[in-house]
Amino acid sequence: MIHTLSEKGRALLSILLAAAMVIGLMPVMAMPVYGEETHSHDSAVSDYSTLQGYIDNNATVNAYLTADISLGSNYVTVPYGKTLNLCLNGYSLCSSSSYTIDVKGTLNIYDCGTNEHYYAISQGKAVLSSELTDVSGKTEGQDYIKINGGYISNSPRYGYGIYLGWYDSDPVVNMYGGNIIGISGCAVDMQAGKFNFYGGTLQGNTATAGSAVNVNYANSGTMSEFNMYGGEIIYNTSTSYYSTYGGAVCNQNNCTVNLNGKCVINDNYYIDSWDYLRYHQANYYGASGSTMKITGAITGSAIGVGLENKTGTALAALVSQANGNVSFSLSTGATAAADMNSAQAAVAKTMKDPVIISTSIFSNGKDIGENLGGGMMEITVPVSASDIRVFRMDNAGPLYAVHAEVIDGVAFFHVEANCIFVIEQLGDEGSETVEFTDVPADAYYADAVAWASQNGITTGTSATTFSPNDKCSRANIVTFLYRDLAK
Repeated sequence: MIHTLSEKGRALLSILLAAAMVIGLMPVMAMPVYGEETHSHDSAVSDYSTLQGYIDNNATVNAYLTADISLGSNYVTVPYGKTLNLCLNGYSLCSSSSYTIDVKGTLNIYDCGTNEHYYAISQGKAVLSSELTDVSGKTEGQDYIKINGGYISNSPRYGYGIYLGWYDSDPVVNMYGGNIIGISGCAVDMQAGKFNFYGGTLQGNTATAGSAVNVNYANSGTMSEFNMYGGEIIYNTSTSYYSTYGGAVCNQNNCTVNLNGKCVINDNYYIDSWDYLRYHQANYYGASGSTMKITGAITGSAIGVGLENKTGTALAALVSQANGNVSFSLSTGATAAADMNSAQAAVAKTMKDPVIISTSIFSNGKDIGENLGGGMMEITVPVSASDIRVFRMDNAGPLYAVHAEVIDGVAFFHVEANCIFVIEQLGDEGSETVEFTDVPADAYYADAVAWASQNGITTGTSATTFSPNDKCSRANIVTFLYRDLAK
């Protein structure tokens, strides 16, 4: 019996985005210019009241920080019809409210400063706690990370750094520099409007949905749009151990993500149910109906689709083939089974409790997923057994073993191209041998059948029968051999 995913749980495709870019030691502001990044320092700001007062009394404010500002339970509001040009100037802006900056109008973020800040590491480089003023006796990379320039942060459990909410007119945020760091919620939460990311970093933030950028909408009639032209999204974590909506960039509800330049979305992880940092990347999640567009990527840009491909050759492969929108999809159960030919279907029928998976990457009707340039695609699927085998099928039916692991009822494996895959669920490790009613205990082949059953080589012709007198087909033999080789 081929199980559909509705019987097993929702299958998720984690399309993992990484990037390769040669920037040497160039500062962020030296990256190619896509928007207007020039700004002026007109209004010095060292406290919340002064900053909010400038905004409330002027249509456009060119402000720059002259000190680290703690907003307490307050947050900065940029009203509809107003523009705040904010230069962090190497300093920090932090709040203990639900968000640090609430944007209804337009916010432009710059950073001219080079002040060094030290942020304490809680887990890996992905989970950060708070700024340290003294790092003597501590080890960089182990106890803390060092960031240059200013940053925006927020302390509540489910707070946001920048919030683009549901308003009468869509808000706009342009980020040219600085850092949004160490937030126990989304760095940028979008319920409307546009976030144009030109430079800077989104780092060390945690959330269940879009730890760096949550691209969503609140029934406002227009979908949110995230445009990435540069910058880095690194070391952010999903706190959903199923990785549901868990990408550092989470694209929900038919919203759009555009990759237009040299983009680094890499080394973002998820935390399992035991609060342990797992080193499966959770770089990007695209809900059904969402779109990720690759438009005008600069030569040398790369998206790596997969955990192992840290250097990111796969985006270069996709960009070279893509023409317009790029869609990623995963089908399971009957839908995936319909993609199988007769030889593949015959092999699948011999397997125990199989889950059939079919993957595709298309651009304007063209399949571009056959060549990922050495990159990898990670597939995440809930399973009911702790002992599984995963196989890639070629067109003639033979199976090729794919390394997989099961963590908390979720199977993870990595593939190099579009294909049909089968997860065979053998049961829990250490399960008892199946007692076949048609295999006599004194039969000369009884021990061999018992061994094959116990080791997942055969599952019989039913739950209780082995059918020892039936002919063994070529598909049966191929399946037995590959199951044995996969152990």
